[in-house]
Amino acid sequence: MKRITVTLAVFCMLVCLCHTPRVVNAEEVFNERVPVSGAFADSCTGEIIQFTGEIHVVITNTVTPQGVTHIHQHANLHATAVGLTSGNEYEVNASKEIILSAKAHYPI
Repeated sequence: MKRITVTLAVFCMLVCLCHTPRVVNAEEVFNERVPVSGAFADSCTGEIIQFTGEIHVVITNTVTPQGVTHIHQHANLHATAVGLTSGNEYEVNASKEIILSAKAHYPI
């Protein structure tokens, strides 16, 4: 579960880096659903766990008249998984929210 949460946070940061905001006064929205799938070894049993699901990412960006940029990122992960040896079934639901506010100071 910790690996999925870290992966979700890294994915959100990568999406944010790829989404270059323009300086505007209105709010911009990035709203995408990204399918995910793969497999990993359970660190306790060594069993291979295969998963499939979706990450829903929403990013809003607002620049105030004072030049302050507010970025709000929210991601939800929903996935199902199965142990390839045991047949055990798993359901994963996770979310991550990041809120940033910054003002750039450019030298004159």
